[in-house]
Amino acid sequence: MTNGERINWLQKFEQHKLVYSYLALALYLLLNNSINATSVWMEYSRDPHNQLRWWEPFVWEYSSALATLLLSPLLWFWFDRHPPRLSNLRNLLLVHLVGSLLFSLSHSVLMVGLRQLVYATVGRTYDFSPWLRELFYEYRKDVWGYLFFFALYQLLQFVYLRLTGDARLISSDDEVEADVVPATAQQTPSPTNGRRNAAKSDEYNESDASDEIDASDEIDAGDESRESYFDNNDHRTIHGADQRNLNAPKPARANAPQHFLVRKLDKEFLVAIADIEWLEASGNYVNLHSKGRIYPLRATLSHTMLQLEVQGFSRIHRSYAVNHRHIDNISYQPSGDGELVLKNGQQLALSRRYKDQFRTRFQLIAG
Repeated sequence: MTNGERINWLQKFEQHKLVYSYLALALYLLLNNSINATSVWMEYSRDPHNQLRWWEPFVWEYSSALATLLLSPLLWFWFDRHPPRLSNLRNLLLVHLVGSLLFSLSHSVLMVGLRQLVYATVGRTYDFSPWLRELFYEYRKDVWGYLFFFALYQLLQFVYLRLTGDARLISSDDEVEADVVPATAQQTPSPTNGRRNAAKSDEYNESDASDEIDASDEIDAGDESRESYFDNNDHRTIHGADQRNLNAPKPARANAPQHFLVRKLDKEFLVAIADIEWLEASGNYVNLHSKGRIYPLRATLSHTMLQLEVQGFSRIHRSYAVNHRHIDNISYQPSGDGELVLKNGQQLALSRRYKDQFRTRFQLIAG
C-alpha cells in the first residue's frame, strides 16, 4: 500500500486471495478427513479380528483430500462459468450433472493412484475392484461433495462481493436515488445526497484534469530532454515522459459514463472513472483497481473497454487495461514486450500484441 495507509484484513485477503483460499480449503479438508479417518479406525478396532493397519484409513482419507485439492481450480472455474440461474434451468442441470460425473471420475482416478503408490512403498497392494461398483460408490459421495462446494462457492462469492462492493457502470446523467459517497481508501463513508455528490465529483474531475494538464506542460518544458525514443528492437524507457500523452484522455462523448455505482453492504458509493487506475480480467468479472481497493464488475474486459476507451483507457495485455492518467513510466524490452509502472508503484506487463495499439493511442491523444 502507498502513503502508509493501513491495510485491513479484507485488503490483505485481496492481495493474496488465491493463497488464502487454498489454505482455507486445505485446512477444512485436513480437519474433515482426519475426523473421518479416526472414525473408520475406531469402527474397525471394535472387531477383535480386525487386521486393518492404523495408517490405512488415513491414507484413504488424505488421498481423497489431496485429489480434491488438486481438482479444486477446475471446480472453481466450472462454478464460475455456470452460476445458478432460473433461465434455461434444464441446460444448467445437465451441465452440472456432467460436471459432477467428470469430477467424480477424476477424483477416483487420482485418489486410487495415490493409494496404490503408498501401498506399493510398504510392499502391499490396494484393490479397487470391481471398478464399476466402486465408481458408483464413490459417485454417491462425490456428487454430494460437488453440490456442497457449489453452494459454498456461490455463498462466498455473494459475501465477498457484498464486502468489496459490486460495481455497475452508470452514465453521468443517471439518477442515483440511494445515498452515495465517494469511495476512498481512507475515508469513512457517510451518507450524502447522491445528485449533489455526483455533480461535485464531476466538477472536481474537470478542474483536476485541467490542473494535471497544466502541470504536465510545465514538466514537459523542463524534462523534454529526458525523452528517448529508439527503434522497436532496442531497449528504451519513457520516464515521466510526455505527460500530456499520459494524462490527457481521449475526448469523451457528451453521454460518456463518468462513474461506477458500487453497492457495498447497505451503502452505495460513487467511484469516478478517472480514479480507476487499472483493470484486471478475472473470470466473469473485471476487477477495478482504485486507491488500493478492488471493485468487481460483472462484465468482460473487452466489453468494459468499449465503454472506457473514450475515457483514456488502453488495453495492454490479455488480462489488463490501464488508465493513462495513472502511468508513471513505461519501459520496452528488446523482446518486444514492455512494462508499465503506475504512480502508485503497481507494475503491469505490456504485451507485444497490444504494444503497437497502445503507442498509437498515445499518438492520437497527442494529436
